[in-house]
Order: sequence, then C-alpha cells, then structure tokens
Amino acid sequence: MASRWTEERVARELEAWFARRCFDVWPTYRTFVRDGHKRLHAELMRRGGPQRWAGELGVPVVVHPRGRRRSDDEVRAELRALLRQHWPGRFP
Repeated sequence: MASRWTEERVARELEAWFARRCFDVWPTYRTFVRDGHKRLHAELMRRGGPQRWAGELGVPVVVHPRGRRRSDDEVRAELRALLRQHWPGRFP
C-alpha cells in the first residue's frame, strides 16, 4: 500500500529537501521533477500551492513571465550568481 500524503508529510518532505538544497527562492516545477519530487509537487499543489508553502518555508516565489527574453548581460549575471552560490571556491 502506498503511503498516504498528509499535510504533515508534505511539510516534512519540503523542509528536508529545502534544507539539503538551501533554496533561497521557490524552485521551479522542472527542479522538482529533476530532483525526483514530482509527486511532492502534485501534493503541495493540492494543499495551497507555492504561495502557501513558500511562505511557511520563508522563500519568495519568483514568477517569470513566459516568453520573456533576457539580454546576454542578464543571462551572464544570473549564471555568475548561480555559479558563485553553488561553487563558491571555484568561481571568482
């Protein structure tokens, strides 16, 4: 029998995943899927969605409008910030 998803389980699994990954903003759906948390995403959506859970976890939800084009400078700046965050000793 599959284990039942409860509010407590959603909270527990989100908290554990966020602690391991140190998210500073709400992760994208693709991140949930890539990290093997597709079901967790489905369950949190049934229980208030990102707006509810992000508030409880203390991270903002960043909405990127579809189709928004970023300049090369914006892409470079975002990539630089990401690399510094995840590989601080390897990236200047």
